[in-house]
Amino acid sequence: LRKRGLSWLWHERKHILACGLLGITGYNVFATFGQRTISAGMTGLLDTAEPLLILLITAIAARQVPPGRVLVAAGCGAGGVALLSWGAGPAQGDLLGIVLVLAGAAFWSVYCVIVPRLIRRRGSREVTAAAMLIGSLPMVAAGLPSVPPMVHFMTVPDMLVLAALTIGSSTLAMLLWNAGSAGLGAVEAGWFLNLIPLISLTGGAFFLNETVNPAELAGGAIILGSVILAQRKAV
Repeated sequence: LRKRGLSWLWHERKHILACGLLGITGYNVFATFGQRTISAGMTGLLDTAEPLLILLITAIAARQVPPGRVLVAAGCGAGGVALLSWGAGPAQGDLLGIVLVLAGAAFWSVYCVIVPRLIRRRGSREVTAAAMLIGSLPMVAAGLPSVPPMVHFMTVPDMLVLAALTIGSSTLAMLLWNAGSAGLGAVEAGWFLNLIPLISLTGGAFFLNETVNPAELAGGAIILGSVILAQRKAV
């Protein structure tokens, strides 16, 4: 692990190891197993814990109470996503699935708090590559035996979807997130996670012709407002 001819320091190596195992391995494994037994609506609702967890972890680490503006934004964002999820339909799931998804959200939140300072020292491309390599190795080792039979039965559309997930929502998304969070900071970047259910709603309406009801529109407006409020600098 090198950048500009300088070896990574010991504490940086510990941080990148934690980023890979928590943000990549931990998040994906726990979230994937949890989503097998809970609905999409419940998953979207639970994912709103991530900005709140990032806020909590950062406040504990800094030993400071967040500004009132940030607390109001947190409440508005959680309420907006709850309204959106309620309008989208029933959120169902068992206790184990809920716990697993929340554990994955906690792992990702810790990653978001750790990674910005490391990126500012080593660069987003280097940190992204190292974290994804470290985090992917355990999952590749665990799933490798089942890959050949899975590939044998995959169709061309399946291959295209897999490529889109690998290149888009994994590699490119992680690279952009790391670059953005390094500039904004963990808490400010975390509020954008509330946009995930809103974007899912918009994509469903645009690509799948899904109906959008007034409750979902209201929830989406509140989410946007919470993100805007969170990004405003205190005067």
